[in-house]
Amino acid sequence: MLLINNTDISNCNNAVNPGIQIYHTTGNTLNTPFKQGLTQAAEGMILSCVYGDYGMQLAFQNGSNALYTRSKGAGTWGSWVVIT
Repeated sequence: MLLINNTDISNCNNAVNPGIQIYHTTGNTLNTPFKQGLTQAAEGMILSCVYGDYGMQLAFQNGSNALYTRSKGAGTWGSWVVIT
């Protein structure tokens, strides 16, 4: 199931619904690659795939050629890392 959310998400850690979801992020969204200091690009979107306490997120930031990813294990999200 793919769910596209047309509203901004306030915290990437809150993308916890089961399945695959796409969220829009802004400079105010918490727990993004921008907030972690990995990019100057404040806006973008995340593809979030979650099943229970496990999952992964892939971030696309506007104005950046890099991709960013992180995973969730045992209910805790890890740090964002850059995919070049």
